[in-house]
Amino acid sequence: MMAGISSMQSKEAHKTLNRFLERWGKDTVNTMSLEEYNSVGSKDSFCYWLEHESDVLGLIGGTPSNKFGIWQIKNAIEGASDDFLDDGNYKWYKKYGNTADVAFNSIKELLITIIESAEIGDFQKIDGIDYFSLAKWKVAFIYSKNQLIPVYKKNTVRQIAKNLEFVNYSNARISALHKYIVTQKEDSEDFFDFVSRQYRVAVKNQERNYYIIGSKYGDGKGNNVIDISEQMYIQNVISTGFFWQEDLSHLYGTSRSNISNWVDKNLKSKYPEKFESAKRTLSFFLGIKSGDVIAVKSHGQYGNLTIIAYAEVQEVDGEVYEHNPDNLGHRINVKFLEQEIYKNVKLSYGRTIHQIIPNLKEGHFNKIFGSYSVLEKVEIEESETDDDFELSESRINEKQTKSRKRDVSYSTTVRNIHNKIQSSFAKHLLKEYPKDVIRTEYKFIDILRQNNIELFYYEVKPYNTAYNCIRTAIGQLLDYYHSNPHSKKEIHLRVVGSAPITNSDKKFIDFIKDSLKVSFDYISFDKF
Repeated sequence: MMAGISSMQSKEAHKTLNRFLERWGKDTVNTMSLEEYNSVGSKDSFCYWLEHESDVLGLIGGTPSNKFGIWQIKNAIEGASDDFLDDGNYKWYKKYGNTADVAFNSIKELLITIIESAEIGDFQKIDGIDYFSLAKWKVAFIYSKNQLIPVYKKNTVRQIAKNLEFVNYSNARISALHKYIVTQKEDSEDFFDFVSRQYRVAVKNQERNYYIIGSKYGDGKGNNVIDISEQMYIQNVISTGFFWQEDLSHLYGTSRSNISNWVDKNLKSKYPEKFESAKRTLSFFLGIKSGDVIAVKSHGQYGNLTIIAYAEVQEVDGEVYEHNPDNLGHRINVKFLEQEIYKNVKLSYGRTIHQIIPNLKEGHFNKIFGSYSVLEKVEIEESETDDDFELSESRINEKQTKSRKRDVSYSTTVRNIHNKIQSSFAKHLLKEYPKDVIRTEYKFIDILRQNNIELFYYEVKPYNTAYNCIRTAIGQLLDYYHSNPHSKKEIHLRVVGSAPITNSDKKFIDFIKDSLKVSFDYISFDKF
């Protein structure tokens, strides 16, 4: 239960942690009185520090005072329960003792056990301590020397562990999850920055998932060298050949831990070779659902991750997953958005399949998915509509309603990306050229900009190489040019995409300029 924190708040978190430990060292806790532990109106009690004075170390508020085991009654009227006892001043769980003093001493012993266990790293012992979970794990974190994380809601901790590929995330002890999560922090990253990012990712409601999958099968000698990318393109599937003969339809859509456990129980003796790799691959593969976006790779190790295609998962005859032992083994139906590209992003993802979670590793998602990363930003900025943006004679998002169709047919996913780039670039032009008239979707032109002497046609493409953007746009731009033969203004043709220009792209651009003798260029734009 930790809100996302900024770098400034991260500094404050470090300071607050030190202040807490200075005020409530183990010896101080060991000798504190009941009034020092919990007292109505006191801003210096242990419980006040834990709940309010250390908010930046994770929130545990919003739950009743019974989370502290014993608490001072704020008023004479409190709900009765068989679980509690009270003496008119304090109320407590009767499981801790028959009097306030006995109950408090029991609770203090538990606190000391939590603190001592946290200090020496015996976190498994904390799992079984009978103290309210949120408060227990916050106390444990504070005294753990950053060997636990300041996230205390069990479901959120499990989601973070799942995102970081902890196999038994759904059943493992909370202490084991904490310890694993901490090991995933890069040495160079600030501890609280790391936890804050993991928390934000874990609690975000994400409609689609993103995966990298390999395009090579084994040769029977332990080498993944057989390229099956063409077969995937032709059949509109992504696939994996692990556990080739097993129909796993009954596992499709179930949790990764459930798949892993079933495979351990039923297939371990049958497929000893590369068993762990196969189990991991299928636990991810069988969770891919309609709408997810896939990056297909040709290579992934040693900083050489190379993307050769992008696809969107779709249902065919109501099915996403199918097993075909005569053709590729396990298959997921997709629509390829781009293929036969060569995009080296200089990262290392060597396994057969990886789930890429936005913001989990800084910069990785954008590098791998390029323009498709805009899909996440579209939803975040949904409230900002182009219809509300109008300046002078400029018209942004002036949609046409006639029956004429554009030459390029996009899926809904790609159309969303196109529209986001188009809208963002049009607004960029408005800021750069405030005196020009700028329109979008004017006579089927993505963006038109004109002044007294010049006329610019911009065609936006959502693809991840400049070459693909240019190749699919050039015909449309020439059509616009041809359709306006009497213009006295100087006409410029521009392709807009999010991909950077490579040396090969530059040669292609120069070839077009020299061959067509027109004002032509490609604009790389990624400020969405």
